[in-house]
Amino acid sequence: MKKFTVFISSCDEWLGYVFARELLAQYYPDTLDYVYLGAQNGRSDYIADLERRGGRVVTYDTHTLPHLNHIFGKCDSVVLVPVLTNLHFQIDIWRYFFVAIEAARVRRIFMMSVLDLDRFETFGPFQNVYRMEGLFRDWYRTSIGRGYPSDQLLTVGGEEDSLGGAAAGDKGRLRSMKDDNLPVKRYAAIFRHSLPYEHLLLYRTAAQLKHLIVLPIEGALFTPVAYRDVAEVVGHFIRGKLPHHDHGHLGEGSSTIVSLGKESPVWNLTGQEAIGGEGLALTAQLTFDTEFRYVPFTPDETREYLHTHSALAPEEINYFIGFYDGIRQGLQREIYRDLAEFLGRDPIDAPKFLQKHARELKPIKKP
Repeated sequence: MKKFTVFISSCDEWLGYVFARELLAQYYPDTLDYVYLGAQNGRSDYIADLERRGGRVVTYDTHTLPHLNHIFGKCDSVVLVPVLTNLHFQIDIWRYFFVAIEAARVRRIFMMSVLDLDRFETFGPFQNVYRMEGLFRDWYRTSIGRGYPSDQLLTVGGEEDSLGGAAAGDKGRLRSMKDDNLPVKRYAAIFRHSLPYEHLLLYRTAAQLKHLIVLPIEGALFTPVAYRDVAEVVGHFIRGKLPHHDHGHLGEGSSTIVSLGKESPVWNLTGQEAIGGEGLALTAQLTFDTEFRYVPFTPDETREYLHTHSALAPEEINYFIGFYDGIRQGLQREIYRDLAEFLGRDPIDAPKFLQKHARELKPIKKP
């Protein structure tokens, strides 16, 4: 059976770490031969854990980015997880990813993004993520999406690099590639997903010691996903198992690809239920057969708790607080069928997630 090699960015940050952990758990070593862990901080606890699971760390900063060309040359796929730390150089790092992608002619390129990101644009912590998605779209337009059918991810690339940027000194502007009809088939897509259930694990101390769900979303509903499901879907794409609307693999209720051929395909990954804090507390009570209450943290309490009880960087905490704010404003309530159709089953719901993570969330009995 053919094995694949993948690079995942931002593995020293929580989002990249959780995604890489789930991808390794499901596909390494049977399907994935090598999993390169992109990181600015190669000595983080996240990286140490991922290395124990079989990943190989690749560190980079603004001075060493060119060596990614060599790493990407070994990869069948690159998965870009937004860079949240190092605010002054986020965009420089992100821009160079595309230089390396084109230098190496990577065949499958994916970005993890945020459900309804367009509505989050005005939230301060999301402005750079919005720019990152914009750069992905710009790269796609000039490098891959030259009028091919919008309902297929299969496209054909040319030989020239589509990016100038750091490689050509043209101030980061994109230039078009030749329309050579080469046999190199390239795939690209953006996966916008809702808040992961894994956020509950950030607050495990409150769950285990105080029987509380404290997710700071007040009375709002959202459509959470489990990163295990997200990683499973991306794994299908890495292996080239791609959906096609014209073949009927995605049914009624699926999201529309945001494109007319020249825009990068966007898939919206959500759970199949809208749930809130009260619903999560009730589910925890039924799952663990013990009393649970929902007492949402305020933003200040959230910041203090995460600073004390997690390994999140300040920039990550700001980002998550902004995410919770968006949920409170009703930006994560819509349900899409994409995830269920990709999986061929119902996505993991709250009871299944809590059962799987009972060891981390079930209240500790006092002696």
